[in-house]
Formats: sequence, structure tokens, C-alpha cells
Amino acid sequence: MANKTSASILVTVEHGGNGVPKVYRPLFEGRDAQRLLMSHRGYDPGSLHLGRYLARTFDAPLVTNTVTRLLVDLNRSVHNKSLFSEFTRPLGLTEKRLILERVYIPHRHDVHEALDKLMHNRRRETRVIHLGVHSFTPVLDGKKRTTDLGLLYDPHRQLEREFSQRWKQALTDIAPTLRVRMNDPYRGKSDGLTTSLRRYYAPDRYMGIELEVNQARLQNPTRFPPSLVRVIVDSLHWAVDLRSTSRLFSAPSATSAVKCSHVRRAGYSSGHRAMKR
Repeated sequence: MANKTSASILVTVEHGGNGVPKVYRPLFEGRDAQRLLMSHRGYDPGSLHLGRYLARTFDAPLVTNTVTRLLVDLNRSVHNKSLFSEFTRPLGLTEKRLILERVYIPHRHDVHEALDKLMHNRRRETRVIHLGVHSFTPVLDGKKRTTDLGLLYDPHRQLEREFSQRWKQALTDIAPTLRVRMNDPYRGKSDGLTTSLRRYYAPDRYMGIELEVNQARLQNPTRFPPSLVRVIVDSLHWAVDLRSTSRLFSAPSATSAVKCSHVRRAGYSSGHRAMKR
């Protein structure tokens, strides 16, 4: 008998807050620094609440970061020139190394540890869907962004491509007015956490998907409206298809699945780090 294939979910939030550890607060004194900390430059508003909700709903491990990306950006490689911001770029190598050791490396370690635990399930082969939850500013460099939800993936990895297509189909079936776009507002192959993880894990075991939500849809500074969250959760329930025993993607069309499953049209209109199970 062939081994059954299961799918597990890991949720991470790299830009969940704009906190500044006490030792680094002198770097962010002044009105300009405080203004940037409260803006999209400082963090991804709404991503932490959404990430926690997804992890709780799918009983998934959660790895979060609530230290501002203006100290160090956890979604950049150590060689990326935007790893450090204008506030930390002038620091010496020793100070930068300390920031990496205190903030950057622990988050990456926790993500790797969570992935390894999920994949090393002796009872069956386990694929992991890694959902990196982010939000993006609706206006960048004076240009308005019209995407509501973006699904970022590597188009050269078949399972990532197929999963993203399924998820988009389910999203648009449930909420036809929702503007869902693939690899927008960023490219899924760009430098980031999922891109680096693809070098460590085989394409048939690891799928790195980033969910980007337009901050124009925020209900308040910390969360998105329940109607939008329901759409995301219900569509993801269908797209994951945990019942599959051979391929992860073996189900009827999204339209028929949405009509006959629990998924229904929703009333939608146009601390540093933590890990839990």
C-alpha cells in the first residue's frame, strides 16, 4: 500500500509589530523616526492578528516577530542591502552582528525547527504549506495599488503554482468582487524568507506561499474585518484539501466544491517571537 500524503500548515509573521528593544531605542528618537515606526515602513498592520487567527483555526504552529523591521528586516537575506534601515545601517559590524543574533537568527531558527518537526512525521509523508502573512501599503511612491489580496509563490515550483491557483479560484468563487492577483504586489521569487527556505527543502515537501493583504482593507490599525478574514479562512480550507491521499491537488473544480461544501459566499465587499502548536 502506498504511503499516504498529508499536508500540514506553518504560519509565520515576520513584520507583526513595531516594537523596539530598550537597548536600541536611542536609535529611534525624534518625530521622523516615530512617524516611520507607525507607518508601513515600521511593520505590517493587521498581519499579526490574521496570522494568529489562521494558526488557531488550522491548529498550525505559529512563529511571529513583533520587533520593527526598521531594526532588521526578517524577510531579507543577510546580503540584501535593505536588511538594515537608515537607522541601523550606519552601525558597526559588531553591533549589526548583535542585532542579527538577538532578533534575526532566532526567528529563522524557530521557522526551520517548526518545519523540521512537521516534516519528520514517521507515520506518513508530510508536505508543509508555509504561509507567510503580510500586509502592504495601498499607496507606494504616489501610485495606488488596486490588489486586495496577493498570493506570492515561485512559478517554477509546480505544487506552489497549483496550490496558489486553487486558492485564488476559491477566493474569487466565494467573493467575486475581491481583487486577487498572483505574485502581486511583489514577486514570489524575490529575496525573502520563503525564497531562502526553498534552498533547504525539496519542492515536493515544502510550499512557500506569502499572503499579502492590502492595508486599505483594515477595519482598525490592528486587524482586518471579520468578513474578509472569513473569506480567507474558508477559501484556504478548500485549497488545502487535507483529505487527499496521493496528490495534494486532487479535487473537483472550485465552483462545484464551494457549492457543495461548508464554504459559502461571505458578505464581503469591494513580543519578539513566539511558537506554538
